[in-house]
Amino acid sequence: MTNPRLAVSASVVRYLLALDALKSSGGIRTIDVARHLNVKKPSAHTMLNNLRDVTICSDDLESLVTLKRIADGLMARIHANYRFIISFNTGLIVLGVAGVLPP
Repeated sequence: MTNPRLAVSASVVRYLLALDALKSSGGIRTIDVARHLNVKKPSAHTMLNNLRDVTICSDDLESLVTLKRIADGLMARIHANYRFIISFNTGLIVLGVAGVLPP
């Protein structure tokens, strides 16, 4: 069963990155994706079928705008997470140097 509104999860990103890495070799087979990601062929087949039915894999220009919005949202999330991690770790380092948190 395919999902026409597949969420952009870490798994979807992994598959998209694998497809991008394999696209230079010409045609992409399910077994190539499965080997690249170290997953079983049925798992790769299911995910590729889901991706095929999503807007991301469409040919019209309106889908490109949707893909750009999804990518922008994903990048904003990545940057927000990065800023949080840097701030949190900096705070821990400062507390450690100040002697508030013992090593």
